[in-house]
Amino acid sequence: MYSGEQEVTIGHGAPILRFYITDADGHASGDFTEDFLKKEPIGNNTVFTSSLSWNPLINLNYMKSGISDSNNFNAAYPEPWLLDQGVYTVGIVFDNLINDERFTMETEIVVEVKDDGDEQ
Repeated sequence: MYSGEQEVTIGHGAPILRFYITDADGHASGDFTEDFLKKEPIGNNTVFTSSLSWNPLINLNYMKSGISDSNNFNAAYPEPWLLDQGVYTVGIVFDNLINDERFTMETEIVVEVKDDGDEQ
């Protein structure tokens, strides 16, 4: 949420908020920004929302699988968005122009995926 008192003009691609995921072994996958610049004014209490799509998760699993043929991957991973047990870092990035100056905010959270039988 933008909490500034003055209206500003931001310049951004799509999506406005990008996600990435990295596993404990350093494998990484994430959203990309389309190559265009949209400028729009925002005021106090403007809220940006987004959610992590399955694409970075599927790409991470595809990369880690070592399977080069997508049909074989799809057969081997009927639910390719599910992550194996392990520790992952999920990041979110807001990388835009604000009043024609680059402005980046980024945060990360660490999550652990456990088996159904493990205690939470």
